Amino acid sequence: MKKYIALLLFFLLQAPIFCFGQYSACFTPDKTRCCAPCLVTVTSCTLSSSAVGLTDPVYTYDLVNFPAAGTQTTTHNYTIPGTYTIQQAVNSGAPLNILVFTSTTVDILGKPNPKFTVQACEGGMVYVNITDTNYDSYTIDYGDGTPVLPGIQGINTHSYSMVPPITPKTITVTGQYSILPICTGAAATKTITPIQNLTTPEIVDLTVTNQSAAGTINLRFDAIINRQYKIEYKTNNGAYSTYSTFVAASTGTITQTISGINTQANTYTFRMENIDSCLETSASSAEIASIIISPTALNGSNQVIFNSNGGLVYTNYDLYSNGSVLQTNAISPYLDNTVKCGSDYCYQVKETLPTVNSNTGKNHLSISSISCVKAAYVGAAPLLTNLNSTVIGDQTKVVWGKPVLNSAVPSVAFYTVYRKTGVPYTIHGSSNSNTYIDGIVNVSTNPYCYEVSYKDACNNVSGISLNTCTVNLTVTRANETNTLTWTPYTGYQTGIKEYVVENLDENGNVILSKSVGLTTTYSEVADPS
Repeated sequence: MKKYIALLLFFLLQAPIFCFGQYSACFTPDKTRCCAPCLVTVTSCTLSSSAVGLTDPVYTYDLVNFPAAGTQTTTHNYTIPGTYTIQQAVNSGAPLNILVFTSTTVDILGKPNPKFTVQACEGGMVYVNITDTNYDSYTIDYGDGTPVLPGIQGINTHSYSMVPPITPKTITVTGQYSILPICTGAAATKTITPIQNLTTPEIVDLTVTNQSAAGTINLRFDAIINRQYKIEYKTNNGAYSTYSTFVAASTGTITQTISGINTQANTYTFRMENIDSCLETSASSAEIASIIISPTALNGSNQVIFNSNGGLVYTNYDLYSNGSVLQTNAISPYLDNTVKCGSDYCYQVKETLPTVNSNTGKNHLSISSISCVKAAYVGAAPLLTNLNSTVIGDQTKVVWGKPVLNSAVPSVAFYTVYRKTGVPYTIHGSSNSNTYIDGIVNVSTNPYCYEVSYKDACNNVSGISLNTCTVNLTVTRANETNTLTWTPYTGYQTGIKEYVVENLDENGNVILSKSVGLTTTYSEVADPS
């Protein structure tokens, strides 16, 4: 911009003097509009003085992009389409001998492929809609041996013979410029197969991809290239309205995404029409409706509610959980009692319609979104039973029976172990299994008592179990007699049946066992061996 302003200022500073010059700038190009590549020749129509050393006019052939460039050459070859400014500079002559300028523009035209659409209509008619604006005129070759015809911007119609065999036809649109010499532009082609009658559209399936207040639905359908289609929908059981109208760009399964609709609160019913714009007729598909799915976590189970447009008939509803079939022919509401608390369960419903896709032979499907919920369970955690405590070497080992959990509870999260040695119970440790090893003990002097509680995977906490206490054994000897005394054992829900005294050899092997009933003392003459 600064460059152009500086140039303009230069011209303005000269301007008051131009009118006094003997000569003014003047030239003509041999063409002002031509197709690239284009050779433009300029002819000067003024005289110039050599008083300032300018024996011939000077030309700039691209003033906008190269304002400072100048040449005495009177021809220039333009290869890139665009609008160019040619400027001539000449000497004004005596008495001032200054430069004066004049300019003109030339349009260098490109050859882009013309833009157009085609649509097959009933009875062999075809619509050719030329939307291109680059060229001055167009010709259309309909590819059936008929003469090439002039075309117009907008709708052009043609009728094909429907005598068999009916074969695809290639339509060629060529652009032309109204200039001399004649410049023919590029040609573009599209292939179309004439039709006698419209084809009923085939909806493959409908899937709610986002169930929310601003949700989305994917509608898949089988399309035929160059056919015009219209998607209609209604909210719940209201009236139908048009969502979109379009011409299929290819043959095969096409996905149309419908967004910004409240799939959380409403069901949407869709149908498609194959439209004949030539004769203003249409063929409609079968209806299909979206599904709303709502899982809720109850206590120990999940309830899944689903519903669709009540006016449509469905063969069955298949309910999926985490990608696998949970129930065929499910009925809403469905109660899933197979859940475990704390786990996520993602549900989806697939509805099968009685209507069949004629291309594949498969039933049309309506598929809900995938909706997830975390299972929960709040309830009593049963007490632990049959605690057992045993002295093993210089440690104690506590073992208890695993609790019988509710079916919705997958496992125990952890166990809490309490201990006392003559003082109230305090938390001593924890375990992830039903065994606890206590190495912070002095088994030769004290018995140790334990209680255990647990938290399950649903965050339910059990009460504290009955206690268990280890046996502390002491032996005294007098007059060749060993006297054994031990502290009473505490543990098991029903108490103990008897104590058994075992004699061991130096390797720890049991060589003799004796039941002593429920007494806590026992004497025997020492065996000298």
